[in-house]
Amino acid sequence: MRARCVPAEGDDDRAWRWANGAAVSTETVWRGQSLTAGKPAVIGELKLDHRSGVYVGVWAGNIDLGPGTDTHVEFDYFAGWAKKTGKVYVNAGYLYRQRPSDTMDLDFEEVTVSASYDFGPVVVGASAAHAWDYFQGGSSLYTSANLRVPLGKPRGIPVSAILTVGEYDFSHRAIGDYRHADLRLTARHRNWYYSVGY
Repeated sequence: MRARCVPAEGDDDRAWRWANGAAVSTETVWRGQSLTAGKPAVIGELKLDHRSGVYVGVWAGNIDLGPGTDTHVEFDYFAGWAKKTGKVYVNAGYLYRQRPSDTMDLDFEEVTVSASYDFGPVVVGASAAHAWDYFQGGSSLYTSANLRVPLGKPRGIPVSAILTVGEYDFSHRAIGDYRHADLRLTARHRNWYYSVGY
């Protein structure tokens, strides 16, 4: 379960705008894997958006990748471009994941692209992320598809169900390829997002 605070929406004529957020979670699950070994997480993000669609930012949160990794925090530095035109949304970006460790090199870089289309009753999306230096010089490719279904507005609170299926492929044979599925409910009340998933 996750609760996240986000900035209030509103009209803003400025070219640049901050879009910061913070979250408290019972666990951080990323691409089907727990990054906190089933433990709670505190996450923060600083993000600067330009009205052209360009954005830059940094994400930080506690992690636990298991014995021997000697890493307890992750910093993600990212930049990209995102735009919604009509019912189509696209996002392309670059991300550097820093996981400080004295025992092994866990940092890597990614390029990502995603797109979605709003059909009205449902929103369908797909994404891909490629890393060329994932774990000891290997590469990785993560692809996913998702389906978001609005479930109504009980007590005026928008609620949606989101199903995501993904596949992670690695060139390094020490890491096994895998597939996963994630089903969650999301809701927004004022400046807070709530998410419960499995």
